Amino acid sequence: MKVKINILWIIQRVFGLALLFFGLNKIFQFIPLPEHQGFAQSFLDHLTQSGYILPIIMVAQIMAGLSLLLNRFVPVALIVMFPISLNIFLFHAFHAPGALIPATIFLAWNSMLMLSRIRIYRALLV
Repeated sequence: MKVKINILWIIQRVFGLALLFFGLNKIFQFIPLPEHQGFAQSFLDHLTQSGYILPIIMVAQIMAGLSLLLNRFVPVALIVMFPISLNIFLFHAFHAPGALIPATIFLAWNSMLMLSRIRIYRALLV
């Protein structure tokens, strides 16, 4: 049991750091985002042109990352991040498979952390 808790603790911190890093990267562009082709680039261009979708995702990633790192409001942060993680995964699965492995890892971490807290979410599932 202690090993399981330690693994989840590590996953939570790594996921939090990744969310914080990629959220801040949208502001400061530490690493340039790759150019996509065809529909994938068109889709991202439309999200950018909307003026509000990408900033909302950025703020959600930064806040969720901080929440996971500080171990505060973790169940809420995981719920907020799940649809974002799922859409990142689906985007890469169908339109930009070059980053499918990291997208799958993000979705898996989010899912694992949520499943480890399933008793907290039971009231939402009734």
